[in-house]
Amino acid sequence: MKELGKNFRNALIVGTIVFIVLGIIQYFNGVRISNGMDLLIDFAYNQLYAVVLYMANAFLLKFLVSYFKNKFFEFKNLVRGILAVVAVTVVCIFFLRMFGEMLVDGENRSEFISGEKPQFYYITLIISSVITLVFYAVYYYRYKQENRIKEHKIIAGAASAKFDALKNQLDPHFLFNSLNVLTSLIDENPEAATKFTTALSKVYRYVLEQKNKDLVTVEEELKFAKLYMSLINMRFEDSIVFTAP
Repeated sequence: MKELGKNFRNALIVGTIVFIVLGIIQYFNGVRISNGMDLLIDFAYNQLYAVVLYMANAFLLKFLVSYFKNKFFEFKNLVRGILAVVAVTVVCIFFLRMFGEMLVDGENRSEFISGEKPQFYYITLIISSVITLVFYAVYYYRYKQENRIKEHKIIAGAASAKFDALKNQLDPHFLFNSLNVLTSLIDENPEAATKFTTALSKVYRYVLEQKNKDLVTVEEELKFAKLYMSLINMRFEDSIVFTAP
């Protein structure tokens, strides 16, 4: 119901714009409307055409998108869609003209049929086709944007999975190497072994606390980096030098 109301409102807006544009064109071509009642009647007819054609093509486009799904923008499906739009538009114009000529002006069916000419459909069909092409362009833009977002999510998910797998591979190695260093320090320098154990416990505490977080502050990361560098310094002593901000 909400979508129906939105389409109805959009149809009235589009109809008003088309009426104004056509009125300007007719004015510069020397066409004048004699009185306000004629103008009001023309506007009412214009809005009737706008609502019917807009609603019909909007729901047709929705059906085509739902039916073809991700294959909607394939060439053969686009051609089918365009042909369907033309067919639906012509049928709508026919019944709208039937309403105007027979119910309003009082013509009988034979008079209406015999008086129909292709030129009665040209302008309305062109306007409707242009508006439908705008629909296609807007939907295509949204379609491309949604696909781009999906691709980025897939890439981000794959990168996250690779990162988690890498963390799971590195953590055991880091632990085993650290335990080896700790074993050697216990015999050589018990005091350094105590410091190393304390730093190692803080490193793993930080890893466990931050493991499930997507974001951490720069300050926290710098503290962790300095802590980690202290472990490396104890392991390699004077063989490696770090400079921290």
